[in-house]
Parts: sequence; structure tokens; C-alpha cells
Amino acid sequence: MIGNKDFLLCGAGAAGPALEGGVVHTGMRADAGAVDSVRIRGGKIHVHVIGNSSGKISPKGICGSGIVDLIAELFLEGWIDIRGKFSPEKTNLIQKREGQLCIEYAPGLYFYQKDIDEFILTKAAAHIMVEIMLRESGLELNQADRFYVAGSFGKYVSVESAITIGMYPDMEREKMINAGNSSLEGAQKLLLNKELLADIDQILEEMTYIQFAEVDDFLEQMVAAQALPHTDYKKYPTVMEKLKKRQNICFY
Repeated sequence: MIGNKDFLLCGAGAAGPALEGGVVHTGMRADAGAVDSVRIRGGKIHVHVIGNSSGKISPKGICGSGIVDLIAELFLEGWIDIRGKFSPEKTNLIQKREGQLCIEYAPGLYFYQKDIDEFILTKAAAHIMVEIMLRESGLELNQADRFYVAGSFGKYVSVESAITIGMYPDMEREKMINAGNSSLEGAQKLLLNKELLADIDQILEEMTYIQFAEVDDFLEQMVAAQALPHTDYKKYPTVMEKLKKRQNICFY
């Protein structure tokens, strides 16, 4: 959704299953045993496991925030390219199993090329929803006062990792606000104050819904957003700076 007190544009896309690990071989919800954070340092993969404060819980799979971290780190390290394809010449941690390249991110747990390909479709959809709504409203990204990320996934995902893979726009970090479980909070407020129904009716009248699939250049935009972080890397200056520092790459 994008707007102000005078107008509201909104749209919807199905990303939930992917963000809950539903499109990867070893994906899982953010429960005990899930890898929820990943870093690559010195050629080694370091993970954080939910509920493992005692050191007794072994990794069972990877949840959404861990997936975003892992893809971002693989990209920054140069272990996958702009298309999200593995570069096996960069590290011997990349291997072949079940007929496709993969990487062992935790003991006995593998992240496959197909996993990356599927998740990139989700991040591309998230990107173009924002881009199309900005375009339809006639606004530039730098004109946005605040960028809200709602839901439990938005609460725990690394903003930097999400920007690195192109799922979030590259904008001033202080403008990005974690709204938490806003739907639950809204339902709670409505139960306690039925007068809010009047506000809801007014909001509904002001909303204009965008069917993304009916936008003329939707498929073209989707393809462009499937690159890491985007085909037009000038949209992501801070990511280019990170790549330059991590891999000593120059962009022209």
C-alpha cells in the first residue's frame, strides 16, 4: 500500500509460503531448530539457530529470515552471481547433489540451486509491487516519508539482507519501520473500539486496488527484478558499495 491522507493505492501478492520456508528443500517455520540468521566470514558459514542458547539444539532447517540472509551473503561473497547461479570455482563448499549444485549451510542441511531460483521469484514479486505502486502514484522513492514492513517476518528479517537481494528498495534506513503484527493489533483495537468501523469504511472508499498481473509491463518488470539485486544496479547504490568492499569489484 502507498498513499497519504488524500489517496491510497494498494495491491496484493502471494509471498507467504516462500517467506515461511515453503519453497526450499529444508525450509521450515521460525520454530526451535530453524536457522534464522546466516553470515559468511573468512570463507566459512556461520549460522544462528532458534532456541539454541544452551548449545544443545541442532539445526533442523532454515526459515525465511535465514533464507534472505543466506542468499544475500552468498551474493556478497561472490558464491552466486547476479542471476543467483552458483559459482563453484569460488569455493569448495559448493558441491553437486541430486543432480544440481548446492551448498551445505549447516551440518547435513543443503541449500540447492532450485531453492535460490524459487526464492528469487518471490523477492522479484515483492520488488515490483513497490515499484509499480510508486510509478502509478507518480512518486519517486525519495519522496516516501516512511516504509512500513508488517508481519512477523518483517519483524525478524534483516533489512540489510533484504535490500541486498533486492526484496526491499534501497532507501534511507531510518525511514524503514517495522510495524510488527499490524493485522492482529488492528483487530484488537477494533474489538475494543467499534467506532473505528467508521474509519475503516472511509479508508475503503479512498482505496484504489491495482491488479499487478494486468499491468502492461508486469512480466518485463518481473524479469528485470529477478537479478540480484536488480538488472538496473543503479537502483541499489549501497549494495554496490558492499560488493566493492567485499569483493573489490568496480562498477561503471
